[in-house]
Amino acid sequence: MVGLILLAITVLAWQKAWRWPWLVTGWLWFLITLAPVSGIIRIGDITVADRYSYLPSIGLALLVVYAITEAAMHWPRARSLLAGVSTAGVVLSALATWADLPRWQNNFNRL
Repeated sequence: MVGLILLAITVLAWQKAWRWPWLVTGWLWFLITLAPVSGIIRIGDITVADRYSYLPSIGLALLVVYAITEAAMHWPRARSLLAGVSTAGVVLSALATWADLPRWQNNFNRL
């Protein structure tokens, strides 16, 4: 089921590529870099490489940034709303990162 959803989104992104090239670029970046992170393509003995999950996120970030830019160009009245939503998204992401930092401590012995 998930594969069908991913395929449908890929087909839709590919169809809209002529109008919104950033859509297909961000989506394909996400899919291609998601393969080693999700375990579809293995990297050594690691089954799932969640520490590399930031790489697929770059593609989704491209999608979001360009979609907001496109919306702001088409609806000038919504610019302040889009700016507020974008700012809230950055603040929430920063808070989520801060809350997750204790999991990502080094385990090297300090000399």
